[in-house]
Amino acid sequence: EALSWWGYASPEIMLLLDLESLFHADPDLSEIDIEILEIDGTGYGSNAGVKIFGGWSRGFPQKSLAIYARNYYGPSEIDYNLFPNSTIDSYEAFTLRNSGNDWESTMLRDGFITSLANDLDIDHQQYRPAVLYLNGEFWGIQNIREKVNEHFLASHHLINAENIDLLDIEGVNEWNIIHGTNIDYLNLLDYLENQDLGDPIVQNALEHWIDIESYMSYQAFQIFIDNQDWPGNNIKFWRDHRVGGKWRWILYDTD
Repeated sequence: EALSWWGYASPEIMLLLDLESLFHADPDLSEIDIEILEIDGTGYGSNAGVKIFGGWSRGFPQKSLAIYARNYYGPSEIDYNLFPNSTIDSYEAFTLRNSGNDWESTMLRDGFITSLANDLDIDHQQYRPAVLYLNGEFWGIQNIREKVNEHFLASHHLINAENIDLLDIEGVNEWNIIHGTNIDYLNLLDYLENQDLGDPIVQNALEHWIDIESYMSYQAFQIFIDNQDWPGNNIKFWRDHRVGGKWRWILYDTD
């Protein structure tokens, strides 16, 4: 039994789908039959939706794919523990990532780097390589990753997804709103611009507005790994918009 560097065998994932619809015709979801087969013979199967996922990495022959549980295809949740070292056993979506900018190199850089944050208070994705087959044809190694959205955050922090404000990049524009609103973040920026940051009262207010310890760990980690595609890109941050919620930044796409 061949084990990967993190100690678990790689599963096989088999997708049955209309390749013409996925790669050429439909930018929205295409229906698939998905089966996950573990090395011990256990696994999971259902119908779901799929679409090509990613930015620049879409240009590579091997595309990243996003898998979505949708009740008009099958179950509304993927009730399966995708990552053996995680307690999360239900997913609204996950991705089969081609390793992004690392596709032509190791195909594990992002997974390895984000795993270094396992013992840090930084939100980041789980990682597990898999062997992918499309309509029975070998499609190579794809990395199973959690999809960074409100459901990902809700699962890890045990809160309702509807209580989450999730933004990207600058966070100030309407198109930077992934979920919820950016009203509180705009208020935060206005406060930073118009207050004396040397004032202890202001500092105390910010400590109740931003998760300072997590933010410092996030910044130090990005600098330590020399992320060349940040901070001008690949920024997502969020808060629980109920009383006491603080803004936190998410580590992802580090290749």
